[in-house]
Amino acid sequence: MLKVYIIRHAQSANNALADQGQRVADPQLTELGVQQAQYLAQHLKTGDSRDMDVDYRSGYSERRGVRSFGFTHLYCSAMHRALQTALPVAQAVGLMPEIWLELHEVGGIYLDNGNGREGLPGKTRLEVVREFAGFGIPEAFAPDGWWGAARGYEAQDMALARVQSVAQKLRERALTDDTIGLITHGTFSDRLLKVLLGQNDMRGFYYMLYNASITRLDFLDEARILVRYINRIDHLPEDMVS
Repeated sequence: MLKVYIIRHAQSANNALADQGQRVADPQLTELGVQQAQYLAQHLKTGDSRDMDVDYRSGYSERRGVRSFGFTHLYCSAMHRALQTALPVAQAVGLMPEIWLELHEVGGIYLDNGNGREGLPGKTRLEVVREFAGFGIPEAFAPDGWWGAARGYEAQDMALARVQSVAQKLRERALTDDTIGLITHGTFSDRLLKVLLGQNDMRGFYYMLYNASITRLDFLDEARILVRYINRIDHLPEDMVS
């Protein structure tokens, strides 16, 4: 059975802005975000996953002591805030992340310049290698910027197709014993949950996921998913929730 943990990145500079007109294209973590990422990493290393063995058919549950997360694969978006969140997690769990380009936030790398949304290149391969040594970088990662300014702003239909592609790749691994961590973004995670759970209304409601939150899905097979929990943040001190 495939287990997937969807993890939202820690607080970014854009998340902390009162004036969204001051947004930047590829923000880094705030000081609070750095602390959130550290708490997240420590929890994933030593924290109890807080799950019982539950028979979903009968509801019978049994506690068998502390259960570790036991990741077999760790993936992250190529956006700076996700890479920064993945770094302490990687160090804590002893597993180098692989950059999965399709996990980026809806819209891509862009700025609203007042005359429309201008695409920007994103981090270069060299920049990632220098700051995140050891991270798995896919061949499709363009050396002069993984996003590419010419792509502009990602249209909604393109974002949906990308989310559907990720969902399908996860379903194809449903019968494996993999335990996957996906360090990604709020709106992307919202869309991914809706696609996986067969909810067709993409814009009418929203799964609110806090910074550094954890959501767990168990894939019983390619068609059936057990939602274990959504937006868990009890590994964060109350004054660090954002």
